[in-house]
Amino acid sequence: MKNIFVRIFSLHLFVVLLYLFVTSYLFVTGKDPNPIGIGLLQWILFFLHLMLTLLFCLFVLNKGNDIKYENRILMINTLSIIFWITMNFTFSSKIWDLLWSLRK
Repeated sequence: MKNIFVRIFSLHLFVVLLYLFVTSYLFVTGKDPNPIGIGLLQWILFFLHLMLTLLFCLFVLNKGNDIKYENRILMINTLSIIFWITMNFTFSSKIWDLLWSLRK
């Protein structure tokens, strides 16, 4: 169970970092700064990531045999996404200061 927890946690970290990198790149290389649009895009991606994960886990939960194990996997997925989103919002002011400094 410990191994699956680390895999799920790191998978969601990779996904969150991937779309944060893409949105940050769009902000830094964009012609006009649009922090509201980029922030809204990040919110949409967070919500989409959470919904797709929940739908996938619920689909597996309905098709699987071991309900208790799959409920744990659903909870681990949900909590890991919420954790990484919370960490992003915790450090968002430092991230945005860095992004503003990278703009030309």
